[in-house]
Amino acid sequence: MVKMQKELCKRPAIVPLSGGKGEFEKAQYIKQKLEEAGFDSIEEYDAKDPKAKREIRPNLVAKLRGKSAEKTIWIMTHMDVVPPGELKLWHTHPWEAIVKEGKIYGRGTEDNQQYLVASLYAVKAIKDLGIASPHDVGLVIVSDEEIGKASSASHTY
Repeated sequence: MVKMQKELCKRPAIVPLSGGKGEFEKAQYIKQKLEEAGFDSIEEYDAKDPKAKREIRPNLVAKLRGKSAEKTIWIMTHMDVVPPGELKLWHTHPWEAIVKEGKIYGRGTEDNQQYLVASLYAVKAIKDLGIASPHDVGLVIVSDEEIGKASSASHTY
């Protein structure tokens, strides 16, 4: 989990309206980790954004089948992070997560990567232990929650 946090931190996901290239690199890494974890289905829903890398803002939906598909237990997290601000104010490089005294430091490790990593590994543990959830379990990993309607108003989802 710490290794995944470090890898996510290396992939800045700053929204284009805040001067970044978006979440594409981070989404590709997360998609690979979802595939390795053995989710039953992984879908990508791309929001168009001409200012983002490859002109898309990816959103991922992964599911693990449970005993019944009648309901799905959804866990939602996001990939984007806010810009790091003045680099000289950082004690460490914001895009290189470090572990110090049992804590991980780096841009995005608290908001929202810890939930993203924890949810992926929680569902992976259910699968690895052979536990059959009473219902399907789904992860929704969205590209952007920082800008909200300002960014989605001009995009088709």
